[in-house]
Amino acid sequence: MKLTIERLIILLRSQNKKLNAGYALIFVVGIIAAFILLGDRTNIYSVKGNTQAITIDTTGALINQWRFSEGVLVSEEFFMEPIDLSLNRSFEFAPGTKLRITSINNVTKHQLLITGRSDDVMGELIANNSAQPLSGYVEIVLTLSRNFVLPFEGTAFVGEDVGQNVESLLLAGEVNILESRFLSSGRYPGESYTLDTGDRISIVDNDAEYVSKGFLRITQSDAFYFSVVSEGDGVQVTRFGNEDLLITPSVWSRVTKDPVVAAITSLFALMFLLLEFALLLKQTLLNKE
Repeated sequence: MKLTIERLIILLRSQNKKLNAGYALIFVVGIIAAFILLGDRTNIYSVKGNTQAITIDTTGALINQWRFSEGVLVSEEFFMEPIDLSLNRSFEFAPGTKLRITSINNVTKHQLLITGRSDDVMGELIANNSAQPLSGYVEIVLTLSRNFVLPFEGTAFVGEDVGQNVESLLLAGEVNILESRFLSSGRYPGESYTLDTGDRISIVDNDAEYVSKGFLRITQSDAFYFSVVSEGDGVQVTRFGNEDLLITPSVWSRVTKDPVVAAITSLFALMFLLLEFALLLKQTLLNKE
């Protein structure tokens, strides 16, 4: 009997060492899991939908040199006198300018208004093999008779916050997040968010590291399609004057959709079950004693 009790004591001591090692291992895994779930990652935000207004602070890329050979040009340089554009007299916006594009809806026709103001060159009026730089305020009014696409690169502010005298709004939109996989290449689709009519949105870039790219698809309707994609720190949503809504990935999304995190989470759950089994075995041996 005495020999049997001594064996049980030795077994319990051995079990205690194993349990302590198990606790330590679970603690380490917990720290690693917290780092994985809460650590910073480079996320890609894709925003798309239909809007009646967008403001784009373009970069110096050549893709932003929008050229128009139709429509009506109005400029401070010509004392706000309208100038009809044609194949022989066109206007080209300069890159690195801030442009606002608005859909204008009349009873009989749909129009697009593009405006900008800069102390530097806003663009060039090209006619008779010569180019005349224009600065100050410039606008172009297009009467839509066909569909076309305007690609851009820069910072985009989509929609307009609802307020007095605001007529052009974001009609519908969606935010999709692509997250980087942990310790591996590639990305996985994260969460999606539906925007409300009247929201004003922009992709946040706290350190000014990234450049948004996208396009506008102009059609003969009361709004135009937009698509903006960029890495960033979140999507800022202004809703009825409230700027507290910042769309970022949730921890739950990483747990359920990141394959690496899902594997680590499964391992952690298995270790917890094994620990529970070891505690149950220890209690059973103590009851026998």
